[in-house]
Amino acid sequence: MAKIAVLGAGITGLSAAYELLRSGQRGGPPVEVRIFDSGKVPGGKIQTQKYKDYWIEDGPDAFLTIKPWGLELVKDLGLTQELLETSEDNRGIFIYWGGRLRRLPEGMGLTSTPDLWTLLTTDILSLTGRLRMLLEPLIPAGVVAEDEAMGPFLRRRLGKEAAERLAFPLLAGIHAGDPDELSLRSTFPQFLELTREHGSIGRGLLRISKGKKKAALSMTMWATLTGGLSRLTESLLGHIPKDAVHLDTQVVKVKPCGSGWEVVCADSQTWKCDKVISAVPAWALAGMVADIDGALARELNDIPFASTAAVTLVYDKRTIPAVPKGFGFLVPRTEGKNITAVTFFSHKFQGAPANEIHLRCYLGRKGQEALAESGEAQIVSVVREELFEMLGIDKPPTLSRVAHWNKAMPQYALGHMRKVRDIEAAVARHPGLFIAGSSYHGVGIPDCIRSGRAAALSAIEDGHGRD
Repeated sequence: MAKIAVLGAGITGLSAAYELLRSGQRGGPPVEVRIFDSGKVPGGKIQTQKYKDYWIEDGPDAFLTIKPWGLELVKDLGLTQELLETSEDNRGIFIYWGGRLRRLPEGMGLTSTPDLWTLLTTDILSLTGRLRMLLEPLIPAGVVAEDEAMGPFLRRRLGKEAAERLAFPLLAGIHAGDPDELSLRSTFPQFLELTREHGSIGRGLLRISKGKKKAALSMTMWATLTGGLSRLTESLLGHIPKDAVHLDTQVVKVKPCGSGWEVVCADSQTWKCDKVISAVPAWALAGMVADIDGALARELNDIPFASTAAVTLVYDKRTIPAVPKGFGFLVPRTEGKNITAVTFFSHKFQGAPANEIHLRCYLGRKGQEALAESGEAQIVSVVREELFEMLGIDKPPTLSRVAHWNKAMPQYALGHMRKVRDIEAAVARHPGLFIAGSSYHGVGIPDCIRSGRAAALSAIEDGHGRD
């Protein structure tokens, strides 16, 4: 029986362990799995807290359905009936610009573009900015670079106003990054491909939108599970033996041992195994492999990370000004605020107590991390001050909760794909070692699920070791 260690009990590691065990149950080679995680609870960044008959998310609050790997896992786990789509009654997103909320043009998103009239009438852009954006199809594609920073590319295609007020909050905000440093190829390669294939982002998105109208999407772009995303990790844990999960266990080193590997923990506990799947951040793995491959450790450490924080505030609706109908709003860097985005969570997913409104406020991005790493009292104070400016809320919340995510958001900087190729080549020099997770090929939940399951399949198919 092959022994495989999984480092990390987040969605990536749990998905990998699930795939390893499922393969054995389906007639593949039997596997003994042991999961190691330094946290006191499993789930990684997916952490749901029960609140009355509702829930609070400390980490992500939904997953993207247009990437199939999340829905596939939901189906595999028998959770399809628990899928919860975003509310159709409260659709819409705002941009906070110029001291007030302005509705994002309907239809503008990651894979769609609004109609001409909507663009012409939006008050987020000046008339000059609107006209410049409408000229995007006429801007020559030129030579599409192998890699280019998001900022220069989008300013060139859309104009400065549209890039900084619309595109950057939507796109760079997902990565908590600086658009002038993020690699477009590694974050949103579809925009490069649209430019290459259609000569224009706008023309390409219009063709995609027409195709979607013919084959209407079966569900909303974002979804969660009834009771919160931890239902996903809880269900995965239900398929993994309890004694296989070792929490509050810090792995300090992984090293070759005979024809396999040895996992060394801070408490001197060790485990000899055939293979190791790392599902921890690149910087964490760097410390574990430094003794056996200094060059690999340096390459792993070369992937930068940003710190963020998520703040949930619960208010009595009867004591505060009405919150606009919509899912929330984004805040461009140019506004000079600490808050980067606010989700009207109880609007986005229905089911909260009738008299309550739940707001999730996000802090921290590359270059603006000090507040996100500070204490809870300071964070809540600053958030409340800014919410007063933005929404006119001056009453104290009935509940506040802060979740810190220090060094948790990988930054796919210019040249990221080259870095990852170098890391993967270095890992390949160590038979039986596999890497997965948000550090490499995508930061979203579906990306992490795909990454974990793919690493598990590679480990199963790999002929190295005592199995």
